[in-house]
Amino acid sequence: MTINRILLLCGAAFAVSSFTPATAQEQTDSILEIRLIDGSTLYGVLLDDSEHDAETAHIRLLSGDEMLIARARIRTISPAAGPLREGEFWRDDPNLTRLFFAPTARTMPKGGGYIAAYELLFPFVAVGVSDTLLLAGGTPTFGDIIDDRVVYFAPKLRVFSSGRTDLALGGFFFTEVGNEYSNFNAGALYGVLTRGTSDRAVLLGVGAAYDDDGFLDEPIVMLGAAFRVSRTIKLITENYFIPDVSLITFGPRFFGERLSADLGIGLFIENRDVFTVPIVNFVYVWYARADCR
Repeated sequence: MTINRILLLCGAAFAVSSFTPATAQEQTDSILEIRLIDGSTLYGVLLDDSEHDAETAHIRLLSGDEMLIARARIRTISPAAGPLREGEFWRDDPNLTRLFFAPTARTMPKGGGYIAAYELLFPFVAVGVSDTLLLAGGTPTFGDIIDDRVVYFAPKLRVFSSGRTDLALGGFFFTEVGNEYSNFNAGALYGVLTRGTSDRAVLLGVGAAYDDDGFLDEPIVMLGAAFRVSRTIKLITENYFIPDVSLITFGPRFFGERLSADLGIGLFIENRDVFTVPIVNFVYVWYARADCR
């Protein structure tokens, strides 16, 4: 597959994402997530009235029922993150900054972050330094059993965000430490465009890889997509194209409030040879929640 054909395919995918009708989804701007000190969570809106004292919160739930609750029992009140579908709240996928491995153009809110284990052997820790800058890094769990200790660093900066479109620039940097005679350095610089919502999006990434001898001659093109099929399941595909070599991945993501698990399969394709690899990733996300009461 040539680079021109890949770019044509990417353009078609973005066009489809732009004009595909949205699924039935209600506005959630005013819906709040109300966490109580006993660990339970309510979704609804706060009603502003003068019939009750300041120590009592008047809440209308998504079902339409109303209840009074002592404010002393409320831990936090924050905007709900997710769509409302036919009266049912669907929480957003907490792992929106990556597909299987590739970064999306989205970042974490300031103070938020995640701990990840990719293929169980490559841990990552990421922190949102600001709402637009995400810093991540780690080192393989097998350490220096095979070779010198390798560490990796992956900053990402979102440079544009408007409606359903985000653009980010970043890099992956690998180096060896602990060996004064080692001069191993490799990585890639990239730009990635994400078009869509938290439930359905397509991605186009272009990267320039380098090693000790400089940048490689051919760019790396990544085309990916994520499509939510149920309240807790999303289908992921992430595909890389270099002349004569391709990597095709696909599989489901299972997620809850903070934890996501990817179980996929990857196909390395070189000429007529195909190699299969499993994909097993786990990500735990934390948020810096703003109390909006």
